[in-house]
Amino acid sequence: MKFCPECGSKLTPGAKFCSECGYKIISVENTPVTNVIQNDENAELENNVENVENDNRDLSRQDVYETSEDFLKDVLNEFDPGTYKMYVVPNIPGKILLNLPNAYSKEIDINTVIGVFDTTLLESGKDGIVFTGERIYFSNNCILTFNEIAQAKYIEKQITDGEETYLRKLVEITKKNGEVITLDSSTFNVNVPLKLIADVCDRVNFESKVIAESNQYAMLADLAPECTVEYLKVIMNFLREDDGQIDKREYSELIAIMARLNISKEMAQELREYRILEASLEETESIIENLKELIPHGSQKNIFHSLIKDILLTNKAEIDSWKDNSL
Repeated sequence: MKFCPECGSKLTPGAKFCSECGYKIISVENTPVTNVIQNDENAELENNVENVENDNRDLSRQDVYETSEDFLKDVLNEFDPGTYKMYVVPNIPGKILLNLPNAYSKEIDINTVIGVFDTTLLESGKDGIVFTGERIYFSNNCILTFNEIAQAKYIEKQITDGEETYLRKLVEITKKNGEVITLDSSTFNVNVPLKLIADVCDRVNFESKVIAESNQYAMLADLAPECTVEYLKVIMNFLREDDGQIDKREYSELIAIMARLNISKEMAQELREYRILEASLEETESIIENLKELIPHGSQKNIFHSLIKDILLTNKAEIDSWKDNSL
């Protein structure tokens, strides 16, 4: 019995296309003799078509990204999923996120998920691939941990079995301990993007300064009170920038933001002292660095967007010229 090299489904003898995924089956008649590989290990090794070569990496790309999460967001957003769906944070439907722990692994924290390659017809996310900053989870219970991977290669082999020839696609992953893992289309119940898997596994450690996962959905209210205080200090610095003080109108806008954030009496007192006592003032750049330490990396973009929005709302009169403001 022969199987489709793309999706792993059983093939009808003599079939030119897979009845499940439509993959074209290469036959001896339309395959040049020079490309036919006999099904023995030595011949296969000599004729591997390796599309990912670690020795030819572009050294200028080393440590391009602060974290593996940033790397994955770029790579997954650029990927064309074809007939399937690729969801990338923050655009992953909630119903899909909720299905992931039961469908893939109880280890998955849905708040850390960067992307989901969904192969289900009903778009439930229960079958496919899940990406976090530290791992790749497959729906067949296979898990790849980035910190354990040394290199990965995408390989295509033409295999001759009797009178028929077919193209076998696989990913060969070498771990740091020397163990080699081979994934091919028959490993999974569905068509998976093997080139994408090889690309991610081979580049993530090389192009990311840190392999890490963090909360992608944290809100300011979810974080330590210190984070909210620092957030409001930045706004106060902005309000002082033009004349060194916070006037009545600006104070009214500030109070509205503080009320929305539901700050405690202790936080209000600390902020009052910061507003009144010049000796307590801090450089905005220093406050921003403190915020970066307090906010999970995956949620920084959203919270800083919120900060910019709040700053703009405190000075509606100059909202059209905000890009000219140095702060």
